[in-house]
Parts: sequence; structure tokens; C-alpha cells
Amino acid sequence: MERERVHKTHILVIPLAVQGHINPMLQFSKRIASKGLKVSFVTAFSNNEAKQNQAGSIRFEPISDGLEESDKIENMVQWFQNIASKRLPELIVKQESNGCPVSCIVYDSAMPWVLDLAKRLGLPGASFFTHSCAVACIYYNLHHGSLRVPLEEPQVSLAGLPPLKAHDLPSFIYDPGSYPSFLKLVISRFSNVSKADWIFFSSFDALEKEVLHELSITLDALEHCAYMHEIVAI
Repeated sequence: MERERVHKTHILVIPLAVQGHINPMLQFSKRIASKGLKVSFVTAFSNNEAKQNQAGSIRFEPISDGLEESDKIENMVQWFQNIASKRLPELIVKQESNGCPVSCIVYDSAMPWVLDLAKRLGLPGASFFTHSCAVACIYYNLHHGSLRVPLEEPQVSLAGLPPLKAHDLPSFIYDPGSYPSFLKLVISRFSNVSKADWIFFSSFDALEKEVLHELSITLDALEHCAYMHEIVAI
């Protein structure tokens, strides 16, 4: 009976379709699927590609016939948002009609608009940070203005982290002209994170105790936070 109940939990995982974001969320999906949950992984693959890439208990759900080519990430993100905003509600309705209603949406933290969509559809949403807590701390301080670009000092001091020199930071922070589109993207992920039902980090609390403690104080939603290794341990 317990096994049957677990299988009714259906998680929809939505990564940002850019380099470095898909694989962490795919590995996360494999982990939670190994615990008996049903997982659907939203991709920008064509239908044929998706059929060839089923991963055991994970089902790939394409939302377009192909990935738009663009040399600017902001164009890519906007394209994906336009497609997903239309297709995700259709996908959720289809899952319900097939007897597998979606229980929760886990989305890439770089797409905060997915959380707003989930709430409109009456579903809980979980924000997934594809990087460590230390990097999230840097971005959080950037979002709230306690860290400014261009950098005013050669060394940066942030709560929970050791002193950092400029080149210890992401390149688009110490050199804001290098990847200007990334700056807006990383800041936007904190726009509504306090409304998330859960927050996931691709990290281990044993390795990042101090910065995790600081994040737990500053992020309103972190009383619901879970970590990737704890999901594995379930």
C-alpha cells in the first residue's frame, strides 16, 4: 500500500535549456525517481529525440520541435519562457487526463516565472539552484545591493564566506562587461524565491555549514529547504 501511494506522487522537473543547467537537474530527477516517485523531465528536444532519451522511470516531455539557435542567452531565455508558458499548462492538463496529475513543479531557479505559473495552476513549486550555496550567497548579496558591480574594493567580505578577491567571483561580476546578460539572469532568481515551497541546492551541508547558516537566516523560505544529499538519503 505504501509503495502504491508513493507512485501517485508526480514531480515535473523544468531545467533551463542552456549549458550547465540540464545535467544537475537530470541527476536530481534520477535520485528522486529511484525513491519511487514518478518524474517527468521537461526538455526542448524534438519528439524523436525525446523518445530516444527515456531514462528508466524518468519520462522526457518535449515542449517544442527544436531548440532555437541564438548567440545571446537573454534571447534563448525569452524564447523558452514564451514556449513554456503556453505548453506547460497543456502538459499539466494532459498528465491529469492520463491519470497522473502533477503533484509539484521543480524548476531551475534562473526561471522564477515558473513559480508564478505553478501558483496560478494551484501547484506547489520548488526552486532548484544548480550551483553551490556559496555561489548562491554571492548572487543573493548582488540582488540585495550589498555587493555592487563594478566592484569598489579589491577584496569582498560576505557573511558565511572567507574573504574573496575579485577573481574568486564569477567572471561577469568582476568583469561585468564580459557576460552582461548573465548579470540580469542571476539577479532575477531571487525576485520571488520567498514564495517557493521548497528550495534545493546541488550541494552538501557538511561542506558549506557557515554559508548555509547565513542563507538560512536571510532567505525567508529556507525553513522548507532541502538538500540534494538528503534526498538521496531518503
